[in-house]
Amino acid sequence: HHSQSPGAWQQLRPSALPAAGVVESLDGLLFAFRPACFQQANLQVFEQILSDMKAALFRLVPSDGQPLRLLELCGGVGVIGLSLAHAASTWKRCRGVSLLST
Repeated sequence: HHSQSPGAWQQLRPSALPAAGVVESLDGLLFAFRPACFQQANLQVFEQILSDMKAALFRLVPSDGQPLRLLELCGGVGVIGLSLAHAASTWKRCRGVSLLST
């Protein structure tokens, strides 16, 4: 069953993670990685990349109210897309964030 609810990603929270998984805090959010999931090796550099991506995305948000559309093709647990969506949801110029679960 697929959900278009913005809260659908919560199924990946640590409480749903089997004992064989790893939980990491990245960019202030918790992500659960199962053994077969890709995970960045250098988390400090990856968090700086996320910070730089958020700053660049913020500069792209139109000030005239036009929507900015962002698509991340997730190859892992969605750290990049979820981090950008979380940041965008706090910006005054951002009217809304939709997350689609597949």
